[in-house]
Amino acid sequence: MSVYVWQCRKCSHQVNKDSGPNNSGCPKGGSHDWNRLAEAGLTDYLCEKCNTQVKTGSQPSNSGCPSGSSHRWNKL
Repeated sequence: MSVYVWQCRKCSHQVNKDSGPNNSGCPKGGSHDWNRLAEAGLTDYLCEKCNTQVKTGSQPSNSGCPSGSSHRWNKL
């Protein structure tokens, strides 16, 4: 079973999990709004807009940047 990197579009929290994380308890209020970025892996990527750093097996999804619109990923 694959493990994916998930990020909340509202609070930026990240979780590595095989399926969608629990939506309850977002510190920004209400429910988390999870976005699946990519399958977890060994390559580091950094979004130049929101400073999110993730370890994935391929370039993460551009959608759902907490800083608005799309992520801008740079491979580290």
